[in-house]
Amino acid sequence: MTLRPLLRRPGVIALALLLLLAAGMALFWGMARGRVLDTLAAEADALRAQGWQIAYRVGDTGGFPLAVETELTEVQILRPGPRGDLAWRGDRVTLTWSPLRPNSTSVGLPQDSTLKLATPHGPLTGRLRLEDGEIRLTGPRAGGRLTVTLAQPLLTLETPHPIILRAERLALDLQDLGARGRDHLVATVQGSLMLERFTAPQVTPLLAEPLTASVGLTVMGDAPAAVTGSAFADWRDAGGTVEIRPLSLALGGFALEGEGTLTLDRLMRPLAAGTAKVRGFVEGIDRLIAVGLVTERDGRLARLLLSAVATTDPQTGQPSLSVPVTVQDGWLLLGPSRLVPVPPLPLPDPA
Repeated sequence: MTLRPLLRRPGVIALALLLLLAAGMALFWGMARGRVLDTLAAEADALRAQGWQIAYRVGDTGGFPLAVETELTEVQILRPGPRGDLAWRGDRVTLTWSPLRPNSTSVGLPQDSTLKLATPHGPLTGRLRLEDGEIRLTGPRAGGRLTVTLAQPLLTLETPHPIILRAERLALDLQDLGARGRDHLVATVQGSLMLERFTAPQVTPLLAEPLTASVGLTVMGDAPAAVTGSAFADWRDAGGTVEIRPLSLALGGFALEGEGTLTLDRLMRPLAAGTAKVRGFVEGIDRLIAVGLVTERDGRLARLLLSAVATTDPQTGQPSLSVPVTVQDGWLLLGPSRLVPVPPLPLPDPA
């Protein structure tokens, strides 16, 4: 008996084609899984070369045939430094890549993870809980995009003192514009940061009420190569700045909308200049006085100076003002009034 009569049957031909298609998809999926794991290992090695300590176990892989979903377990990330080692641990992280979106990889974050910062004054430990969290990487590093979305993040610091930091949502979006090696007038990174209904009453009574803030930013000049003091100093010394457009902030009855330019001074403190439209400034100053960030004398003087130049908002009927906003010599100034101190950025340096 030959196969020729069987091959004349449409059902047999269709079955053979399906088997070939399934075999091809299985082969492609297996190759894709290997490539995802190879890329993960290469990225981990690159971080290790910068001084990071990375450890994980490769667990189950699923998602066939539309995606490669690899489970990483016992994930540990440690960044050593002279000011303290920062460590993060999560029991389960999901790495997902799909041929439908070949230039995009997502990292599903665990609902529970732990943080630890070893300092000369003792360890600072905490637990991070999320309703949902994702990191998405799109495209290559040059010209790529990074988005981070955290839903209902809750950070509970357990030692040395209980502190709870809570928000409804945190979203970060950064786009590498692929421009390098030119001058400080060329934009290299563009992005935005949004924080919704953030509270931290144990840190300061000022944040007992929810704070909502968003900012759009453009980094001018070659962006810092790492989150270290020396890398940011090199960026600053080369003329690097951050264009902030727009900025919005709301806390209680106080609201601010503005734009400006920011860099760092020699002590790594923010150095900024811009303009802002402010509403509810009287209530805002009263709140600063109540929590002890501004003295009664300075607050009274600020109210007088700002009220003298305020106008009535035609939409709300409330006093508002457009004033220059500056940060210099470690202080935030609203118009001529010095409000609150601004500390240096806590940027580590490699050991």
